Amino acid sequence: MDKQHLIKMIIFFSFTFVVILTLMTVILGIFYSGSGEPAGDMVASSDTLAVVDSVVQKEKELQPEDPQKTVDSLQSLLSEMRTEKRKLEEQASVEAKTESTPKPQSNKKAREVAKIYEKMDPAEAAKILSGLKSDMAVAIIANMKKRQAAKVLASMEPQTAVIISRKLVQYN
Repeated sequence: MDKQHLIKMIIFFSFTFVVILTLMTVILGIFYSGSGEPAGDMVASSDTLAVVDSVVQKEKELQPEDPQKTVDSLQSLLSEMRTEKRKLEEQASVEAKTESTPKPQSNKKAREVAKIYEKMDPAEAAKILSGLKSDMAVAIIANMKKRQAAKVLASMEPQTAVIISRKLVQYN
């Protein structure tokens, strides 16, 4: 049984229930007065008719215009949300690629700065490099002597060292 058929059945049974309830209210209103005593005449009171009108009005408000229209609008909304999700994922992917691929700094400047950091104590150099943007730190470490770069990376927080190491692998 598909969803559309199930929705139609639910609406049909809800409508049938409301109609039966309304008929019972009218019938009971005709045969019994407000005091619970059987009415002397077969005419429904104005209060009973007001209740019936109220129930019928509520039934019309609750009944969807067209189940197919509702399903179509929900499917349309879902499609729009999927499209928007795809766009956001593509945008995030582009940003991640841009962020994860270091932009080579000016080689001359990076080499000069790397020489300065090579002369520093590895722990102090690690502390300062950790405060820089990762792309800049990568450019500096990439231009350091391997042994000194290893000491600096070893002195960094493990999480920072992992990020910089990953970017060093991709460094051009």
